[in-house]
Amino acid sequence: MEQIFTISELVVEYGTEAQKQSFRNNGNLNRRSFDSIIKSVEQDWESVTVEGRGSKRKIICTGKREEKAMKKDGRVRSGRDQVEHRIPMDVIVATHLEYDMTKQASMSLGKWAVEFGLITELEYDLLRSRYNNRVRQKHIDMAIDNGILEEDQYKLLDEFTLRFLEIYRQLAKTLEHMKKCGIILFYENWIGYSKDGEISITPEIMKNIQKIRRDLMKKHDVVEFNLTAHRTAKKVINFKQEWKESLAEVKDESGNVLGIKYYWKEYAVILKASSKAVQRYLETYCANTLEAYVSNKD
Repeated sequence: MEQIFTISELVVEYGTEAQKQSFRNNGNLNRRSFDSIIKSVEQDWESVTVEGRGSKRKIICTGKREEKAMKKDGRVRSGRDQVEHRIPMDVIVATHLEYDMTKQASMSLGKWAVEFGLITELEYDLLRSRYNNRVRQKHIDMAIDNGILEEDQYKLLDEFTLRFLEIYRQLAKTLEHMKKCGIILFYENWIGYSKDGEISITPEIMKNIQKIRRDLMKKHDVVEFNLTAHRTAKKVINFKQEWKESLAEVKDESGNVLGIKYYWKEYAVILKASSKAVQRYLETYCANTLEAYVSNKD
């Protein structure tokens, strides 16, 4: 079986609403949209050939499939899968600290995740882009250009970032457990950034900041998930605007306005136990994978 599509017929048959609107506006498709549609066409046809150029292209399809095939790019459909690691984080953290491979003692949890090799620098930057529309757009363009996402699937990128938040939570739990067992020293401190540069945020100031934030979230009826997955929702936009203004007005214990633009939490992680104590800890909690890790650290 053979069928020949014009560009307009192809868009009507296989295009998304965004692609159809773009075609109506421009009378043609850009390379990125065209390649995206062709991937959908290849799910229905065994052979797809393109002849001609621009708006006069003809798409010749032969061999109608009985069942729709998977897209060739193998895109990620959701970022909600359970995060799994072949090696327990305890082993990674202990080995990294014991061999003194850390660059510095105090970093954000995200930087520690990069330091321990749990995520890449690119993934760390993607997670941080939740707070910067310009950086987020850079990641969207990169994902589309590499065939990971289509133009109307931006929210999948936000869902994917939830994987990293889960990794952060697992790492925090691991560090707390190692602290309780006397393997590491692990404590946190808050850093703010204002027009005058970095400032230290005391626990009392942070308590006030968190209360302001909770009250505003309740006022605007938003939860943490909304801030990541529904960033264009009116209530999220309103919350962020008022939160930005309120944060800038936070005062210190002397009543001075700090002018905080943003803040973050840093964690100091320092090895405390001896090598023998570390070995006993790993044998107790990571016995099944410790031997495999030691024999093949790469």
